[in-house]
Amino acid sequence: IEELGFGSLATVTGRYYAMDRDSRHERIKLAYDGLVQGKGDKVAPADLISFVEGQYAAGVTDEFLKPIIVDEEGMVGDGDTLLFFDFRADRMRQINEAFGIQRHFETEVVARDIAITTMTCYKAEFPFPNLFPPGSNEDTLAECLSKNNLTQYHCAETEKYAHVTFFFNGGLEKQWEGEEREMVPSPKVPTYDLQPTMNAAGVAEAMVRQIKLGKHPFVMCNFAPPDMVGHTGKYEPTVQACTETDRCIGEILAACREFGYVFLVTADHGNAEKMLSETGGPHTAHTCNRVPFYMDGGSASFLPEEPAMAICDVAPTVLKLMGVEQPSAMGGRSILA
Repeated sequence: IEELGFGSLATVTGRYYAMDRDSRHERIKLAYDGLVQGKGDKVAPADLISFVEGQYAAGVTDEFLKPIIVDEEGMVGDGDTLLFFDFRADRMRQINEAFGIQRHFETEVVARDIAITTMTCYKAEFPFPNLFPPGSNEDTLAECLSKNNLTQYHCAETEKYAHVTFFFNGGLEKQWEGEEREMVPSPKVPTYDLQPTMNAAGVAEAMVRQIKLGKHPFVMCNFAPPDMVGHTGKYEPTVQACTETDRCIGEILAACREFGYVFLVTADHGNAEKMLSETGGPHTAHTCNRVPFYMDGGSASFLPEEPAMAICDVAPTVLKLMGVEQPSAMGGRSILA
C-alpha cells in the first residue's frame, strides 16, 4: 500500500468471526458490524502491529482477533464494490451471503446495493461473478464408485462435513447416485479447546453402525478434533483431541476387522503434530509434513515407501483394492504391491 500510494488497510478481524462456517451468525454479525459500522477497537495504522502483539501476549492469537478498525474512511457503504479473494468456499459462504443475499442477524446499519465479485464459486446458487470459475474435476473417487454401481457412505461432524462432501467430490455439491451422507452435529462451544473431543464419538458410532450393516462397500469419515483443536494452539486440549480420535479410530478398526472391511487411514495435511512455533509461541497453522497412509486387513500390501508417493495416490489405491479400473482422468497411481 505504501509503495503504490493507494488504498488503506481498513479493518483486521480473525477468521473465528469473519469466516465462520457453522451458522454461528453472531460471529458473522460481529465481523459485519466492524466492516460496515466500524465497531471494534480503534487503532492508528502506526500502532497496529504493537496492538496485535499485545493481543498475542494476552493469549488472543490471529484467529480470535475481534474487529480492529484502522481506517474509518474504509468502511463498507452503499454502492461499494467488494472482491472476496479467499479461495476457500466453506469459509467464505456466510460472510458473502451477509453482504450480497441476506443476513441471519439483526443490525443497525446495512450496506446496500453492493457489487460483489468472488475469487471462485463459493456456492452454486450464489449469483456473483467469479475471477476463476471452477474447473471440472471428472472421475473423482466418489464419481468412479457411483459409475461402477458401488454404493458409498460419507460421514463427518458439522465442522468437517464439507470435507467429506463438497471437497471430497471435487468441489461439487452434487451427491452421486448410491452416495449416502450423514452429518453428526458439532458441539456448540465458543472454541473447541473447551470440548476437545468434539463429536468424534458420534462419528465413530455412525461409522461402526454402517460397517456392521454392510450396506456400502465403501465407507469413509473425517475426524475433526486434531485439526480444529490444533488450530487453537492449546497443547493439552490438543493432546485430548488426538487421544479421543485415536480411541475412535480403534473402534472403527475393530469393526472393520470383525466385518471384513479393509481399513485405511490418512490425512490431507498436518497440524496437531506441531504445537510450538520456532519462536516458542503457539503454532496454529497447518503443516506441510508428509502424512501417513496405513492399511489393515485384506491380502494386499503397500509398495516400499518412496519420496514420490503422494496424496494423489490414495484414490487409485482404493480403486485397485475394490477391483475398479483407474480412469484416465485420475492422476496418481496405486501403491499396492
